Amino acid sequence: MTRATGMVRPKRLAAGLLAFAVVAGSSGCLFHRKKAKASAPAYPPSPVRIALLPPNIPSDDAEMRWVSLATVALLAKEAKSAQDLELVPVWQALPVAIEALGGSRTLTDEIAAYVASRVGAKWATEGELKPGKDGVSLLLDFIPAKSSAVAYRYRKETRVDGLSSNLREALDQFLRYLIARPLPGKDRGKLAIDAGQLKEIAAALDREYGWFASAEPGKADKAFAGVARSDDKLARLLFNPALYQTPAAQPAAPSRQGVSVPPPEP
Repeated sequence: MTRATGMVRPKRLAAGLLAFAVVAGSSGCLFHRKKAKASAPAYPPSPVRIALLPPNIPSDDAEMRWVSLATVALLAKEAKSAQDLELVPVWQALPVAIEALGGSRTLTDEIAAYVASRVGAKWATEGELKPGKDGVSLLLDFIPAKSSAVAYRYRKETRVDGLSSNLREALDQFLRYLIARPLPGKDRGKLAIDAGQLKEIAAALDREYGWFASAEPGKADKAFAGVARSDDKLARLLFNPALYQTPAAQPAAPSRQGVSVPPPEP
């Protein structure tokens, strides 16, 4: 009996261990499934609102003025396709910044945060452009409206004709920082807007809002129409659509094919 009992106990123990292994294996599978599900990216539940402001430039470098305002246009061009960003129209953000700055045109973290809060945004850009070794030195900060959040910084030595790529890279890095979806498509590697048109847009932005020059609002019809022809959304982000009209599409010429012409009267 002792031997028989002794032999029966190992069998029961083996069966118990087998059952435990099955349960443990099942629990492990459930655990791994839950863990995999929990590790999925948690994208922002709604688009993050951001205001785009011109980077600071050396006060004695007049040539960099158009580049500073062109940076805003290029940022808007690249950022408007981001699924998890909502851009504050430039025609809303710049007047608030100008009012806060007074006669100065040097943004600070505090003013950028103030502008963001005034226009209902969670973030604002604030940076610096200055001549570099082979072009320009770009520093771009993403400043949170709330002091409890941490700013994000991007820095790059680049050329003016490479700004689009660098600004796109900065936006993509910022989106990763927010745990948001990246920009669609690939880096173009060149200016997203033709250089000549970009200078025209920058000059129009300056006249419209008076960032560097004296403000002459309502005179950006040509620049607005030029942008709107290829990118209506960008035009409406840069200039107040209440002041400018999108160019009407030209009606197609009627085809004479298949049109019956009545015979001349006798």
